[in-house]
Amino acid sequence: MPFSIDTFISNCKTWDKFVSKTSQLDDNILKGRLFERLTQIYLLITSTYSSKLKNIWRCNNKGELPTNIQTKLNLPSGDEGIDLICETIDGNFWSVQSKFKADQDKAPTRKELATFEALSFNTCKNISLAIVVHTSKKPIKKSKLMPNVTEI
Repeated sequence: MPFSIDTFISNCKTWDKFVSKTSQLDDNILKGRLFERLTQIYLLITSTYSSKLKNIWRCNNKGELPTNIQTKLNLPSGDEGIDLICETIDGNFWSVQSKFKADQDKAPTRKELATFEALSFNTCKNISLAIVVHTSKKPIKKSKLMPNVTEI
């Protein structure tokens, strides 16, 4: 039976269960894909975001991100650091990076996010906001140096 990301997530009834089960996996790429999909679901169902967003596409899920959107944003193909693209109801675009860390006491660093930030605002065009969704209990280190980046 093939592995199903959605089945894996639906079998995790709590956040702690998701972290525990995901941390046990040996495949870091799979861990990332699981957290990307969980982030997408979170943005789709949480009223704070679902009321503002029209579309949320995973960049690393073949065929999900429309080619015309990828071209409009000048988003390179392949995994370069942006995991999701969100289109707001107003027609703006947001980039999202999902950062899964098993050690929830270790904060993401600006250095770890530099490629994502540069891709979002230098390589790409038409992105108005970058969001980092991470599993740390601590805020991003030196986040003040990334004024167009917010975190969840």
